[in-house]
Amino acid sequence: KKPSALIPSDDLCQFGLQYRKLNQLATDCEMYPPKLQRLDGWGGRVDRVTTCDSWKRLHDVASTERLVAIGHDSSDELKEVWQCIKLMLFSAVSGMVSCPLAMTDGAASTLSKLLKVHENCVPGECSVCTEEWKSTVSQTISNLTSTNPEHFWTSGQWMTERAGGSDVTRSTQTVAVKDEEGVIRLYGNKFYTSAIDCKVSLVLARYDENLSLFLVHLPCDYDGTIQIEKLKDKLGTRQLPTAELTLNGVPALLLAEKGIANIVPMLQVTRLYNAISATSYLRHVTALAHSYAESRSAFGHTINKLPLHKTSLAKLETFSRALILQSVDLALILNAKAETPSLSSSVSRVLSAVVKIHTAQVTVTTLREALESFGGAGYMEDTGLPGLFRDACVLPIWKEPLMSSQWRQSEHFPEAHHRLICFAISGSWRWMVCARWISV
Repeated sequence: KKPSALIPSDDLCQFGLQYRKLNQLATDCEMYPPKLQRLDGWGGRVDRVTTCDSWKRLHDVASTERLVAIGHDSSDELKEVWQCIKLMLFSAVSGMVSCPLAMTDGAASTLSKLLKVHENCVPGECSVCTEEWKSTVSQTISNLTSTNPEHFWTSGQWMTERAGGSDVTRSTQTVAVKDEEGVIRLYGNKFYTSAIDCKVSLVLARYDENLSLFLVHLPCDYDGTIQIEKLKDKLGTRQLPTAELTLNGVPALLLAEKGIANIVPMLQVTRLYNAISATSYLRHVTALAHSYAESRSAFGHTINKLPLHKTSLAKLETFSRALILQSVDLALILNAKAETPSLSSSVSRVLSAVVKIHTAQVTVTTLREALESFGGAGYMEDTGLPGLFRDACVLPIWKEPLMSSQWRQSEHFPEAHHRLICFAISGSWRWMVCARWISV
């Protein structure tokens, strides 16, 4: 079969028909951002985060449309391409629900890998694995990949602390302590936690002199073990409830003693989602720019016939198509790494970092220029265009900004890779040559 025959086009067409509705839901999320209620009417602390109904409806859409589940269904051929395309359609009009989806997909991938590693473990012989552990992890994966909105969970990723975000090995001060009943509890501060309305989260904390990985189930009601200090006031992504937390003895399940090595699958997936979101934003604005140019007249012509404007539209089209190729190519490479462990892990780590940074920087720069193609309308909030630009500004920062990326300084990557990364970042077309060369 041709690759195009393996992608269910009917599903994509039906999903595309929801675009206008999704865009309105995303607009509502921007207009009615999350709010934090610290105290109830009697002065008792509740730390309740309220979000608008549209935010919840977008989560339901993500579940029923299998945006996470597609990537974990082994029966789907070219599942990574299918998932990429649907996420590209969704991200720009997701009201930032694409952020918790990234962490949810990443958590499901991490837990699936850990479950596979401990598949043949005998309870009692492994310091981590028990029958209860396997049951909890399996049930969590089932909820994270559920296509039923009533059972669908989203996940957080609590890594960043006051001392820094990227260098978690040195900056993590959260500690895990086993109490008298044998329950592991976490104590510390997490400075920047996105999608605080999630059901579970993967957390890094120090335990027995190791930086370990834990799974936390968030309590349904306030019990004092997780305190929300404040919601973050951000340049963009205002739809997304991002908070600073104090962990005060929240129960946690130890997933892996070596936390950094085992959270890598989550980082790989979230970087891919970052690239997909960047591509989605740019493709969305490119389509709007084409539509606007076909209907707007100036100097006796529609502006899409003016030479300089045609050049601007061509640049948008070129970059948006290049980013689509980059994102899909990365998805294919990461899937090949998952199915063929012999593929160098350094290759996939370098490529995911390169694509994440390059797509993000190209999108932010190009979106700023794209606003000019709408004239004064590009500056007006009610068009939604300024909001897209603000939201896109987080993409180069989330999952390691360029200037502090660990992979740039890592001793695991030879000097040749360093030079190749710089070369790849310098131009869109060069990415294609670099990606093919490094994967060979």
